[in-house]
Amino acid sequence: MSTRRCLSFVLYITSLSLLMGSASAQVSNLFFEAPSWNTAPGPDKMTLADFNHDGRLDIATANFCSVRDCDLGTLSILLGNGDGTFKKHVDYGVGPTPEAIVAGDFNGDGNPDLAVLSQQTLGLSIFIGNGNGSFQTPVNYQLGDISLSVVAADLNGDHKLDLAVACSLGHEMEIFLGNGDGTFQSYLPFPAGFYPLHAAIGDFNRDHKPDIAVTDFADAQVNILIGNGDGTFQPFVSYETGGLPTYVAVNDFNDDGVPDLAVAVTFPFAGGVSILLGRATGIFHDKKDYAAATSPQALAVADMNGDQNPDIAIIDRFGGSVTVLFDNANGVFHVGNTFGVGNQPFDGAAADINGDGNVDLLVSNFNSNSVSVLLGNRRGVFRARNEFRTGESPQSIAKADFDGDGNDDVVVANTEDNTVSVLRGKGNGLFFRRVDFPAGMKPYFVATADFNNDGFADFAVTNELGQNVSILLGNGDATFHATTPVSVHTIPQSLAVGDFNGDGNADLAVGNLTDNTVSVSLGNGDGSFQMHTDYSVKKFPHWIAVGDLNNDGKVDLAVAHSHATGGLVSILFGNGDGTFQPEVSFGGGGSQSVAIADFNSDGNADLVLVPLDDTNVIVLLGKGDGTFGPGTTYLRDTFGYAVLTADLNGDGIVDLAVTGNSSGSDVNNVSVALGVGDGTFGSFVKYTTSANPTSIVMSDFNHDGKPDLAVAAQNANTVSVLVNTGR
Repeated sequence: MSTRRCLSFVLYITSLSLLMGSASAQVSNLFFEAPSWNTAPGPDKMTLADFNHDGRLDIATANFCSVRDCDLGTLSILLGNGDGTFKKHVDYGVGPTPEAIVAGDFNGDGNPDLAVLSQQTLGLSIFIGNGNGSFQTPVNYQLGDISLSVVAADLNGDHKLDLAVACSLGHEMEIFLGNGDGTFQSYLPFPAGFYPLHAAIGDFNRDHKPDIAVTDFADAQVNILIGNGDGTFQPFVSYETGGLPTYVAVNDFNDDGVPDLAVAVTFPFAGGVSILLGRATGIFHDKKDYAAATSPQALAVADMNGDQNPDIAIIDRFGGSVTVLFDNANGVFHVGNTFGVGNQPFDGAAADINGDGNVDLLVSNFNSNSVSVLLGNRRGVFRARNEFRTGESPQSIAKADFDGDGNDDVVVANTEDNTVSVLRGKGNGLFFRRVDFPAGMKPYFVATADFNNDGFADFAVTNELGQNVSILLGNGDATFHATTPVSVHTIPQSLAVGDFNGDGNADLAVGNLTDNTVSVSLGNGDGSFQMHTDYSVKKFPHWIAVGDLNNDGKVDLAVAHSHATGGLVSILFGNGDGTFQPEVSFGGGGSQSVAIADFNSDGNADLVLVPLDDTNVIVLLGKGDGTFGPGTTYLRDTFGYAVLTADLNGDGIVDLAVTGNSSGSDVNNVSVALGVGDGTFGSFVKYTTSANPTSIVMSDFNHDGKPDLAVAAQNANTVSVLVNTGR
């Protein structure tokens, strides 16, 4: 295999994070997020120990970038307060691009020390702990090549800690035997596969000698090196995994007294964990794959629900979340809940961090420059943003009470598997597992209404490649039956519902992206629709909002155009009979989305637009006659996509919530700006979501009287639910 191929794997594991950019976490008391504590920039790997002997666990992170230069790395120490909170981080300089870290008492003085790998200098740095949370100047050792993992164990039976380093580009495990005084001998190399990435220690053949399991990322396998007990190892034996393996953990998952393996795997597998059950002879069998994450980066193993069985937390790098796999006591797992963390989580650990007897989770967030702390409750539930699985590539989300239980449910259009997912609300901010229903070809935008006037909520979804709109009529129990699709034009994307002719029936307005038209189909009140009438608009109609923009009591349409020359917004004034006047355009430059609300309480409808490929939001105050004042721009600092208008803090004033969605940095968020009441807004505050948030809805999902947010996260295949904790 070529050197270029080798380097491509290094870029996958490390450099892509730098291309994505970095961001600082912002904290607010409006929507709940998992508490996080800042580190130096770029926390990659992490480890836990009691560095100051106060009986409380502390955190050490290896940080890939310094403040000014990614060629200068740091080590952050966060001393624990014992209640799940931490003191401000103290940093130590380390070699460029530190990639891995492990804690251990390397000199036998009873104080935890640290070993850190630095990628660029090919160095192993040993930080001797002073026992008070501080560390001495590091002593450095040379590695054979770029190395991405280090573990500590007594590998030769002399009761002194040794180090095993996965040397990725050296294709070997490098064994540093400890002298017991904090120094190490020169490494002994042992072949470990083409691209050894992450290693773990276990006694796989039950001979009381430590063995090594190491993932071989390039060849989609895990390699086992049986130890001889003297610090040397036998030639490796390989076992296939369900995809490209990024991490391996060792535990007895089926309670037979023999160590098993859990391997985090990604492409070409959908993303999840491969479980390989061990036998006492040191071999593994009965591989079983569990799809549970989009881009698993690391694993943490512990009993998270108090049933005495080891469970697995999957750190999902690009999903910005943690998913829990629960062990059924026989080595078989079921997928539990998903919890949101920061931006690009890289590593995790499980421990009781606040002394309540429950396992908690800690996660290092590379792009958020933080560690998230998820406090557990012994039921496998953690205090964090909740994530709920959808179909593949959710693009749009809408809400309604589909089963009549008084709890709002959500429906999501999944563009890549031609389905819609319905998630029934439990009334406490959580949702039942999704049920998928077939839609047309490449469903894009979904909207809800009672189309047949039977008192049950229905939904409509545009199908980009089907040139139609699917209508699924609700049966009142969250099941649906399809009727004849509504024909429209080429690449129908946007969809809005309203009563355009005043007959009490729900009608449809559909934006046809490449035809540059809006198709209006009037509802018959029985779930069927009349033949569409088309209205020409500017290029690429991408979003439609419904409202009375000129105070004539008739429904108008505002259309956003996702083309640089499309114009910010086009207005189709309604005649009240289901027909519309020719478009009137305002501004230029294109926009992703548009919403209508009264921002200054003057009784006139105003507009808010998210410009195309821009970090701003533009507010146009209406004059009540269908015209608008000059736009006011508000900076978000990240590209936006969808915008929602609602009173989010209970002061009676309309606020803004905008999803971040683009190839720019730090886009996995919803930004909230609170309205002042005079048509102006405060600064935007960001709340983290899963990867690539698109559409957004608001409802009181937990019945506490406060509006919550649900966001379709396209690249994570989830719905992120942000529960409102404001007063």
